[in-house]
Amino acid sequence: GQRERRWGKEMIGGGGGGVQREGLRYVPADSPECALLYANRSAALYQLHRYQDCVEDIERAERLGYPPELQHKTQSRRAACLQRLGGSGGESRESEPPSAAPPAPGVGVGECAPGLSLRWERGRGRHYRACQDVVQGQAVLQETAFAAVLVPGLPSPDHPPTQELQCHHCLAPATLPLPCPSCSYAQYCGQLCRSTAWRTHHWLDCPLGGHLLALGTGSHLALRTTLTGAWGEEG
Repeated sequence: GQRERRWGKEMIGGGGGGVQREGLRYVPADSPECALLYANRSAALYQLHRYQDCVEDIERAERLGYPPELQHKTQSRRAACLQRLGGSGGESRESEPPSAAPPAPGVGVGECAPGLSLRWERGRGRHYRACQDVVQGQAVLQETAFAAVLVPGLPSPDHPPTQELQCHHCLAPATLPLPCPSCSYAQYCGQLCRSTAWRTHHWLDCPLGGHLLALGTGSHLALRTTLTGAWGEEG
């Protein structure tokens, strides 16, 4: 964590968020090092003109015990951000996670395109049938997955693996990830997704993370589907 924090400070001018991301995954969630990493990331965000995100990282750093003798830095940075935000107060946007994917043109989530009819036939069961021509590439149906897990990827020279780029709950891009406080694998796009994931499934697959990775995506998805169904029945 200390090494990643040092590298992050050196990279602030170029946006050291990626390095801070690595440090946050591996330091204890309530440690002084974690507070310092959030504070350093806020400095990078300020340089990138991401003022609202900068304010939120400052708040996290101070909640985790950022040293009082250094808080003059974060306080002046917060004041500068709020001035540029027009005195908005720096309200958190974590209650509004980004959409995992924009709706397909002309087809809302849970809807099918015009020209499709839902039918049932013996031997086929329930199915859709096109009543008019469908052009190649046209979206005809969009549904929300009952349960989903990220497929682990391998790093490449061009980008990190998938599990370091996406939210492990809503699958949206996690540009400023919040890691799970109890493991170094799961990360989320905001506090809402992190809390929801823990309440619905991560409380169980967190301590099983290494075993689930060894068993593969199919086993992980089977467990997630079971937990999602059980949670739906309870609440």
